[in-house]
Amino acid sequence: MGECVVNGKERPLASPVPLLTLLSELGLESRWALIELNGEPVDRAAYEATMVEDGDRLEIATPMAGG
Repeated sequence: MGECVVNGKERPLASPVPLLTLLSELGLESRWALIELNGEPVDRAAYEATMVEDGDRLEIATPMAGG
């Protein structure tokens, strides 16, 4: 078992997992998420094909509602 870092917090990772699956596990809506993987932006069209592996670092930004 490995781990990745999501927004500065360590998270267990059972095996390489598609980014789209990880977003779902985190309860995040993929169409609104902006993601950097190891400091590089990830295109939304690549979320399903992009694999998150042991030691990867993700920064995930989602819009906030305001008023």
